[in-house]
Amino acid sequence: MLKKIIVLSFCLFLFSATLVNAKEQIDDFTVEIKINQDSSINVTEKITYNFGQAEKRGIYRDIPCKYKARGGTFKLRFSDIEVTYNNGEPVNFSVSKQDNNKRIKIENADKYVSGQQQYIIKYTVNRAINYFDKYDELYWNVIGNEWNADIKQTRANLILPQSILESDLRTECFVGQSNSQDECLSIRYDYAAEGQVKGITFINDLLSGREGMIIIVGVPKGITLEPTIFQNLLYIIKDNWIVVLLIFVCLFLLLFRRF
Repeated sequence: MLKKIIVLSFCLFLFSATLVNAKEQIDDFTVEIKINQDSSINVTEKITYNFGQAEKRGIYRDIPCKYKARGGTFKLRFSDIEVTYNNGEPVNFSVSKQDNNKRIKIENADKYVSGQQQYIIKYTVNRAINYFDKYDELYWNVIGNEWNADIKQTRANLILPQSILESDLRTECFVGQSNSQDECLSIRYDYAAEGQVKGITFINDLLSGREGMIIIVGVPKGITLEPTIFQNLLYIIKDNWIVVLLIFVCLFLLLFRRF
């Protein structure tokens, strides 16, 4: 009887291990975000994806790039997108729009992959900084909410454009599904000198599929260059060009009827 129990337990262990190995998951999602003085940010994502026993070409990375706020539609500006694979190997990728996301499709055209693979994505973003009366703020969705796979651990390393007094910083971090108010595991400061912060690390452990991480960092005015009125006007026109076009059409019709 004891032998049967031992054999059965061993078989159950092997079966559980097989299921774990077969399940896709993200073993590690590490992001570096560097805020530049011109208000742009440079982002480097290192995604360690474990396909388990599945054989696939690659992954999709959906990055939120459009949101509604303050009576208008705002779009983040992406540029200089680069993707490498494992130890810096080139990999095929394409960029498209998917709903309110920028979709980066990464795939190996000539082979299937399985097990643990690492994808490194680099890009630059403009319009990620929000400007208020007393402070400026970075609001960043670190990993999005589109992953079906669980994420074992997440780390976001933020590099500030200059050292800032800890007392002048505002930091928040939320994890979970959209609009969640659950706080992430920990926030750590990297000091250049006593009381002077040069970087911030946001850390979280297990996230289930469709759960993400939001970081919010407020800095004093003047740390980054605020866009001019003319630049903001161009952004508004580009983001709401249909509304602007309708206004011009209406004005043209009114003027035409007068003459």
